[in-house]
Amino acid sequence: TLTVEHKQRWIRVSTSRASDGKKRQIQQTKSRIKKPLRSDAGLLKERNNMHQLPDAVSASSHFLVIDLEATCCNQKTVPRHEMEIIEIGAVMVARESLQTVSEFQTFIQPVRHPRLTPFCTELTSITQNDVSTAVCFPQALDALINWSREYEPFLFCSWGDYDKSQFQQDCRYPCREYPFGQEHLNLKKH
Repeated sequence: TLTVEHKQRWIRVSTSRASDGKKRQIQQTKSRIKKPLRSDAGLLKERNNMHQLPDAVSASSHFLVIDLEATCCNQKTVPRHEMEIIEIGAVMVARESLQTVSEFQTFIQPVRHPRLTPFCTELTSITQNDVSTAVCFPQALDALINWSREYEPFLFCSWGDYDKSQFQQDCRYPCREYPFGQEHLNLKKH
């Protein structure tokens, strides 16, 4: 099961690899997690949530923790349904020890909106040069799948549900099968 200590260790690992924007988001989430856990009532609530973890946790030997970056704009020139993944960052974590056993990272060339907005670059620290020569989404997805096979069975995890829904959206655009099944662990909730 994921304990408070496990969450705090995951936050430390994630923060060390994150962009400045993600670091702020992780720190905000970290402070929200710690507040309710400081009281006995909060600890009781946390123990009760442990019983709600999917059975897939115990069936998995590893956690595939993914953090995506996608095209975006604060001027609404990139509609939500046209956002595309421009970076996949992943760590494979051993379930028993919660130690990182492998890392994966790739930039992805966007197709629908190939020019990154200044807002996107500021938010993600990803430059136009990073994505202009990158692989397309199908090749990046194949590389991620090939890298992760060594660690099966694993459970796809992310900090919130955004990463899962963005993967599903990007798989629909080039008509690719979503590779992770229905099980997903939202680490914000557990």
